[in-house]
Amino acid sequence: MSAVAALARVEVGNTDFRKYTGGREVPWCGYFVLWLFRAVGRPLRGDVVPNLTTVSPLAYPEALHAFASQFVVQKQEPGDVVVAVQKSKWATVHVSVVVEVGDTTSRVVSGNVLNRVVEHTLQHNDRRILCYARFPEVFDGYSSAL
Repeated sequence: MSAVAALARVEVGNTDFRKYTGGREVPWCGYFVLWLFRAVGRPLRGDVVPNLTTVSPLAYPEALHAFASQFVVQKQEPGDVVVAVQKSKWATVHVSVVVEVGDTTSRVVSGNVLNRVVEHTLQHNDRRILCYARFPEVFDGYSSAL
């Protein structure tokens, strides 16, 4: 299992979103995904560690979707990011991390589902899925943790 997927599973049940958002009270599914990659030493190019006055430009789900669209894969693996349509007052998409892949379903871990980190099943043919993305291990030599 990838380090990102393993850490995502460790976080299941957590409701302390401030550790992902730098203390900001904001919709946090994107912050959660960025935190996972930072925490395992694989920060994404363009990510900034958030705090009360600084926002990562990738933290909003739509921005992370645009970034992920550069790294689309057809067959997902643990550690990949899945972007799916969401209807809410905060965002039009939701981002999660794949932790297990089956023949017709995947297990994914999502932040900010009923204000907690949850693991759930996603059908591979779910029409809400916009893309799966696999981020490179290194971005132009930028691989150290922030």
